[in-house]
Amino acid sequence: MESVARSVSNNTKQLIEVNSKLNDLQHNTEGNATEAKQDTMIVELEAINTGVGSIDDKITTGNDFTLSQAQQVLVYGEVTSGPQTGELHPIHITNAGDVEVEIADYPRGQQTSADSFPVDIASDQTAVNSKVIGEDYLGTNRNIMVDTTGRLMVQVDAMRENGSETLNIPDATTGTSSSINMGSHSRIAFYGDTDNTTNTNIFIEYSQDQVNWFRGAGDNAKIIIVSASGNFYDEEIITPPYVRISRPNTSGSAETLTLYYTRL
Repeated sequence: MESVARSVSNNTKQLIEVNSKLNDLQHNTEGNATEAKQDTMIVELEAINTGVGSIDDKITTGNDFTLSQAQQVLVYGEVTSGPQTGELHPIHITNAGDVEVEIADYPRGQQTSADSFPVDIASDQTAVNSKVIGEDYLGTNRNIMVDTTGRLMVQVDAMRENGSETLNIPDATTGTSSSINMGSHSRIAFYGDTDNTTNTNIFIEYSQDQVNWFRGAGDNAKIIIVSASGNFYDEEIITPPYVRISRPNTSGSAETLTLYYTRL
C-alpha cells in the first residue's frame, strides 16, 4: 500500500507541475505575438511534453492478465453489520484471482432445518442413493445392508443370559426351581451340582402362565441325569414361554442343589 500511495503522489505532483507550466505559458504569451514570446512558448511546450511523457510511462494499459506497470488501485468494502459496522476493510483476492468471500454469519455444524440452507433434489432423477447407518451394541456405527433384491439383510447375534438358584429340598419331597422366562430365547442349558447322588433324575417342566406346569410322561419326559459325582448338564430347545426344573428327593436326607442356567 505504501508503494501505491507513493506512486499516486508522484503522478499527482507531475500533473500539478504540468498545470503550473500551462499557467506560465498563458502568462508569458499574453499580449501581441513577438519573436521573443514565440521562443518562450516553444520552451514551455517542450517542458510540458517532457512532463506528460513521464506520466505516460507510469499510467499504462494491458490485457486481462498482465498489468505489470499499470497504476494500482486498492479496493475497500464497508462493514454493514456487527461490532465493526462502518469500518473499511480491503477486499481480498485469492492466488487464482478470485474474490475471497466468507459467509461469516452462517452457523457451522449440525443445525435445525430453519437454520440450514434449503436443498433441492432434481425432479428428473429417477432415484436418489442414500446410506443408512445403525449403531451396534458397542456404540460403533455400521452400514445397514440390503441384498440384490433390495431386502434388508439382518443378522441376529444371540446374546447369552445367565442365571442361578440354590434349592434346599427336604427328604421325601419334590423341589422346584423358580420360573424361568425364555423371552426371545429358544435354547437353554441347565447345569450344576447336588449332594444327592441317590436320585439320578431331574425333570424339566413347561408352562404358558407360570401356574399350570406340564411335563411329558414316560419316554417323552425331559430328564436331566445326575452323575455319580453329583454334577449334571443338559441343553434343550424350548418353545413354551416358561420353563423350570423339578427335583424329587427320596435319598433319606435333605438335599442341597445348586442350579445354573444359560439362555441363548
